Amino acid sequence: MSDELKPRQCWTFLAQKAQDASNQIQTELAQLQARMQGLVQNQERLKTLYEEYRQQANAQGQEQSGMGAAMNQRQFMNQLLALMQRVELDVQTVKMQQSQTRQRLLEAERERLKMTSLAEQDARNVQLNLNKREQRQIDALGLTQYNLREAH
Repeated sequence: MSDELKPRQCWTFLAQKAQDASNQIQTELAQLQARMQGLVQNQERLKTLYEEYRQQANAQGQEQSGMGAAMNQRQFMNQLLALMQRVELDVQTVKMQQSQTRQRLLEAERERLKMTSLAEQDARNVQLNLNKREQRQIDALGLTQYNLREAH
């Protein structure tokens, strides 16, 4: 009988578990955002470096620099282009991971809200039962007092 006087702990536990899962996914999303910022910074640095070397190649082309130096510079610029492509692939991968993580976060938040709602509903039902029990006791006491008055 005392079991129905307390809210069930399972709903509170499940709500906390859902909150923990949501927090974990939010942490993952923050890590992905930090990774994205790093990749964007790398992208900008590579673009700037490539542009500098391209301008140097144009300037040196006019000065007729050595054939070996020109080949080295072209090779380095090709390596920069390859790096830029690799960083772009990484950016696309992180964007896809962010999208998937946001979807997981939405699902986790739905689950958290559901569990929280169930815990609150259970607490309300328990309180309602307590109120009804108290009212029955008050009614019984009032009836007893009435009967005692009538008996005297």
